Amino acid sequence: MGRQIVKDVPRYYETYVNDCFATAYGALLQHLDLNPQLILADYMSFMFDEESGFIGINFLYRYSASVEFSEEELNSSLAAVYFPATSLYEGNESEEVPVQHADKLIFRMYVHDDPRTAERRLREIIDEGRPVAVFVDLYHMHYHQAYQHEHGLHAVVITGYDEEAEQYYMFDKYLMTNCDFDGAISMNEVRNGRVSDCPMSNPIVGDYHRSIRHLWVEIQGERTFSITDELLASVLMESRRRMLGEVKVHGQTCGFPAMHAFRKYLLQLDLSNMDERTTYLFRSYYCQALKQIARQRRRFAAFISEIPDSLVNGMAKSVCEELNEVSKNWDITANLALKLAASKRLSLIADMVKRLELLEEMERGIVDKIGKPAGVIM
Repeated sequence: MGRQIVKDVPRYYETYVNDCFATAYGALLQHLDLNPQLILADYMSFMFDEESGFIGINFLYRYSASVEFSEEELNSSLAAVYFPATSLYEGNESEEVPVQHADKLIFRMYVHDDPRTAERRLREIIDEGRPVAVFVDLYHMHYHQAYQHEHGLHAVVITGYDEEAEQYYMFDKYLMTNCDFDGAISMNEVRNGRVSDCPMSNPIVGDYHRSIRHLWVEIQGERTFSITDELLASVLMESRRRMLGEVKVHGQTCGFPAMHAFRKYLLQLDLSNMDERTTYLFRSYYCQALKQIARQRRRFAAFISEIPDSLVNGMAKSVCEELNEVSKNWDITANLALKLAASKRLSLIADMVKRLELLEEMERGIVDKIGKPAGVIM
């Protein structure tokens, strides 16, 4: 019987993080003495799909029936990180990385359907002195209000194990969704959470399952990785390109053209008889997605505050202030979507569109300030 605990793992949490994934990644990065504000800084952008009505930042917020993603799907957001496609764990950590990503951190997402293999790998990583980000169904987590009530894929960090006590040492600090656990937890509880097929349902897509398959993440490449001014400048430059609509992501137009298309879409919606699907679209989907965009603008402000001021031509303070003001307006837009669903007051569509017009004007001012950084050869 064995017992092993990784010491001094930071309990990372910021109110502007994207999701529980990023919260777990942030803890792992801080344990490696790396700065999550820089590494997890996603490009400033906006996406809209006219066919589905879905929106996003650097990928569309959609309902997925899988935890497995392609290389293309995983690599549209972060300049400092390379995600290989989600793969079946085969015990081979020396997998090759494409040469164009050799200078990045590597986040490998593994699945395995054999619980013994998944647990054995978990303990191997902890024995090496590293915490592990694993994914569970909150339906099986006793500390959460969703316990035995509601299913949902969720990231947690495991820092140790005690075989004799049949316990893992784990923390979950995604406070935005009332997650606040830090301590010992039954191995069986975690096992049940990791093997769950996570049945879910909503009026937009109906019933579906998202089998977790013991999904976990391993970070590699930290010994050769460094944060350079060129890397930081590339985040600014790509953000500018995306906001100006100069590039497509996953085949979708981005930035201001996408914001214009979204406003047009909203104005053309027939809301004279709001059914269950449309009500859910505004109450849940748009409200949550727009709040995620608000958080991304705050993340981008946090990123700007951490980089050399020269990269934004001495305007870091001004840009951060404007980004935080923009974030407030995205939150207001999210609340308008929620009010529309609750009241069925159609005039709120016009209010949302006006707010989106204001946001475009404000964000154009920000993009003007994050043009080509001075002193950096791109």
